[in-house]
Amino acid sequence: VNTYEGYGFSMMALCCLLVETIQCYREGMPSTSKTEWRELVSIQSNESVPSNYRLQEHVPKNGQQVFEQFFRDFQEFFPNVIGGDFASQAFRPWHFAAC
Repeated sequence: VNTYEGYGFSMMALCCLLVETIQCYREGMPSTSKTEWRELVSIQSNESVPSNYRLQEHVPKNGQQVFEQFFRDFQEFFPNVIGGDFASQAFRPWHFAAC
């Protein structure tokens, strides 16, 4: 008997990461990780990056803010989902996602 019992956490984690990735792409953010962002900012200072594409010094949004924005932007497709309510549970301090 095929069963998907026990895969709920993995499925939700992948969905959350997908939502964050899609919204970051829409906003032109390569990452919500402060560590990765700092590294990219330091790299761009040594490269000839056009001014329109240069990253600002600090990450404009964290993972939770990006997640919430996704559900505000796509409310017509997810009418019963309030990103802030879901994100407050998904982005607890012990959560593994890069926030």
